Amino acid sequence: MRAAVLAGAYGILTAEVLSLAGAITRGALAAVWILLLAAEIGWLASRIRRDGGLRTPPLRLPAGTSERLLLLAVVCIVVTLAVIAWFAPPNTWDSLNYHMARVAHWTQLRGVRHFATGIEHQNAIAPGAEMLVLHSYVLGGGDRWVNFVSWLALVVSIAAASQIASQLGVNPKGQVLAAVLAATLPVGIAEASSTMTDLVLGAWMLCAAAETLALPADARSGVGEVVL
Repeated sequence: MRAAVLAGAYGILTAEVLSLAGAITRGALAAVWILLLAAEIGWLASRIRRDGGLRTPPLRLPAGTSERLLLLAVVCIVVTLAVIAWFAPPNTWDSLNYHMARVAHWTQLRGVRHFATGIEHQNAIAPGAEMLVLHSYVLGGGDRWVNFVSWLALVVSIAAASQIASQLGVNPKGQVLAAVLAATLPVGIAEASSTMTDLVLGAWMLCAAAETLALPADARSGVGEVVL
């Protein structure tokens, strides 16, 4: 979840910076992601040298058969939506009217700035999610990968829902049910293979809630009372 938030913030920040120079091109975007990958490899190498190896927490699956079956169902949903996202181009009304339209304009302008349009939504709505779509659109040379921004947001939302349940003291079965609920919301299933932005917003909010719950009780009081 933290990696997803940091990667999303990095994508938005680099889009803003490159836009200042009108440099949103495939080469420039490839360079910023290669730079991030190199930094991650360097960090992992330093951890391995310092600790004598890379230690990761063990994967813990629920003990009950029913919980494992529910998790398998969640995986099947996610995989099915990934297949749809790969083969189906963006075709929702909102995507065609302003989400993808603004991405195409930004690609032509090589920057995320306003442009002349008769549909003011293309300039007025919050641009964060579409900036991430812009990365996939330019790097992919078309709309083949653009649906995966929302798909990844759904995956993060599923993990965040289960994590929040754990932080609130819910037992493992309840944590699985929280993941199932997040994976089976009709609007989430409908938008996970599109360029709609609601799932991205939901993922940001769930990650913010999980990070707030991870703070010590005295620190949480500074960001508002948490009712458990």
